[in-house]
Amino acid sequence: MIAFHSREHLVSLFRSCYDDPRDVKQILTKITRLAGYVKLAGETLVVLLDWIEDKKHREAAIRFCHLINGMSPKLKGHINFKLYFRISSIPQPGYRAQKQMHNLS
Repeated sequence: MIAFHSREHLVSLFRSCYDDPRDVKQILTKITRLAGYVKLAGETLVVLLDWIEDKKHREAAIRFCHLINGMSPKLKGHINFKLYFRISSIPQPGYRAQKQMHNLS
């Protein structure tokens, strides 16, 4: 039940970042399932999500990251790192080829 309410809260936040109400949940799912990288910079855990080819979706994801970052999210528990989300500003060559190769097995 908590996961459902958390998801619905994310959907309500994302609505302000994406202007087509018909596929808000679909695009949010796409963003939240993106591959990426995690790097610790000081006491901040940077989450760099992979490039999104569709410009409209990419811009919405960037706005969403800014919105979430503005809330100053932190990890709970023993490790109190700040979280910072970002969408890669450049396509990552080879990622698509790697993904296709993994899908062949």
